[in-house]
Amino acid sequence: MHSTTDHLLNCDPISIGLIEPNSLGRSLMREALQRVPDFNLRFACDEVVHAPAQQQLLDVLLLCTPAPCNVFGEGLLLDYWEMRFPGAAIVLLTDFCVRETLICLLDSGLRGLALRQSTDIEELLQLVRAANSGEVALCRAARGILNTRPEISDALTEREFQLVRLAHEVGVQNRKVIAQRLGISRNTVSVHLLHISDKLGVGAPNIVARCRELGLIELSRASLPSEVILGKGCPFFVGFGGCGIGKADT
Repeated sequence: MHSTTDHLLNCDPISIGLIEPNSLGRSLMREALQRVPDFNLRFACDEVVHAPAQQQLLDVLLLCTPAPCNVFGEGLLLDYWEMRFPGAAIVLLTDFCVRETLICLLDSGLRGLALRQSTDIEELLQLVRAANSGEVALCRAARGILNTRPEISDALTEREFQLVRLAHEVGVQNRKVIAQRLGISRNTVSVHLLHISDKLGVGAPNIVARCRELGLIELSRASLPSEVILGKGCPFFVGFGGCGIGKADT
């Protein structure tokens, strides 16, 4: 009978890149990763700029940071990392992560996340393997955060009200038009629809109907500010999704 180790040795090793700013943490992580038979640690450095200059063909990029915003910024986009390490599954090891940020990260393409204080090395290694196999890899604590559903009574934000009203006017599936009217990207529209769906406990196609059932908003054309109806720049939307003020097409 073949052992698990024998099976792993018969597979191609998982090519891994490690970015850990803390020198002690980086040393410990390097030692742990190098001891695993089916892992091939390509590099371990403190910042991405110190990674090997050429594009690295990695299976998994393990990023360590105190807070997700330090790595992904306000927009929570992964374009840069995917360009620098094409094809790599990105796994984030962080000190904390709130539910809304976790949803944004996953919606943006993050493959895995582990919380440093509640994830031991064995669980982290399993998350790396799961991410490499195409799964969404979350530690137990992160899954607990994700599965904590807010009460329906949690009010939608005013920005979410505006988006729902536009969805009522043009159709929730018409995300391109919604994005143009609000001056944001389609990806940002999708993220906010995900948040609204989660708060209401329904899928995106049923958001408008659910809001009407709950009496949360009066969905009439008159309830939209004229700036939004006309598609002009609206000061209210400055910073909405980190995308600035919307402008009408000319």
